[in-house]
Amino acid sequence: MNNMNTPAPVGPKTPEEAVEMARPHYGWRRPDGSAGGLIAREFSHGYIILPDQFPPAASPSQPPPAVGCAVIDKEDGRITHLPYMGPEGTADFYLRQRGPRG
Repeated sequence: MNNMNTPAPVGPKTPEEAVEMARPHYGWRRPDGSAGGLIAREFSHGYIILPDQFPPAASPSQPPPAVGCAVIDKEDGRITHLPYMGPEGTADFYLRQRGPRG
């Protein structure tokens, strides 16, 4: 049953709104302990939220550490935490996880 007095959830309209929505749920710390920055990459159904700097590899012979991301749905503002697989890979994975909407 839908309460007519309860507004429908609203997703972010801009990358800046997406970052602000994600900040309490997705953040990281720099090596000096200060808060790390976030960026948003837009795709058709949402925004991929990422650290503004990726951690370096421990040595040149090792791959860089895995990075997670948050995806914020444009329609309802739902936040989903996923592994980061590049912009296209992450968007595709998110859409498969989310499934069709009515």
